[in-house]
Amino acid sequence: MVPLAAAVVCAVFAPQLAPHDPLTGDLSARLRPPTWMDAGSRAHPLGTDQLGRDILSRVIYGARVSLLVGLVSSLIGGTVGVTLGVVSGYFRGRVDTVIAKLIDIQLAFPFILFAITVIAVLGPSLRNLLVILAVSGWVTYARVVRGQTLSLREHDFIQAARGLGSPAWRIVARHIVPNVLPYALVIMTTEIGRLIVLESTLSFLGLGVPPPTPSWGMALADGKDYLVSGWWLATFPGLAIMLLVLSMNIMGDGARDLLEPRLRGRRAGAGTQGAT
Repeated sequence: MVPLAAAVVCAVFAPQLAPHDPLTGDLSARLRPPTWMDAGSRAHPLGTDQLGRDILSRVIYGARVSLLVGLVSSLIGGTVGVTLGVVSGYFRGRVDTVIAKLIDIQLAFPFILFAITVIAVLGPSLRNLLVILAVSGWVTYARVVRGQTLSLREHDFIQAARGLGSPAWRIVARHIVPNVLPYALVIMTTEIGRLIVLESTLSFLGLGVPPPTPSWGMALADGKDYLVSGWWLATFPGLAIMLLVLSMNIMGDGARDLLEPRLRGRRAGAGTQGAT
């Protein structure tokens, strides 16, 4: 949780925390090592890149892109996935068949090929990156929510609500959605980490946020040619990605362990209420 909190603080207070402008370089100070090495400088604690830009400042500002992309794309993909999963699992029939086919097509289509196609047509931008990553993530939500909805629709309290004449939209809004949302929240915690890795991958390939916006993936791409002479160019952005994603995965595991007993209790309570 500490890396996640640090990333959030860096993203929110980047102008106050960054010691230098992340876009301004000084060629006279290019490839300067971290401050603890012999040729290091206190003005650049983590060193400088090939253009003389401060690595620490670019890592701090890069947290903005990673968290924004991970959170917004996950929210968009989660909204679409939960909606389609609930509709597919509750109404079944032809709607379920169509959505299931869409899921199969999405899983069969190579993500990188899809990203290259979209970027080639629309061009690289933050908006296009958000759309690409949201499209890549809705399937996970839809599959899990569909399975949970199929199970829920056979419970006694759902059958009782149906027997009392409750319309489908009321059953979905009052009984189905509240019971599947915790699963979607657990998925979101791990999905954000996955999307951060995907954003870094696309930026590394030149398909992410266009320069000069600081991005951890772009920093890795810049540092790949200096692994011997300037190892710090790629090391510190790589560590930032690893620690943030690890923190998100640990939080996801904790959220799952916390919510599972509550979900069982909620279902039992809903069943008693429906029977009553």
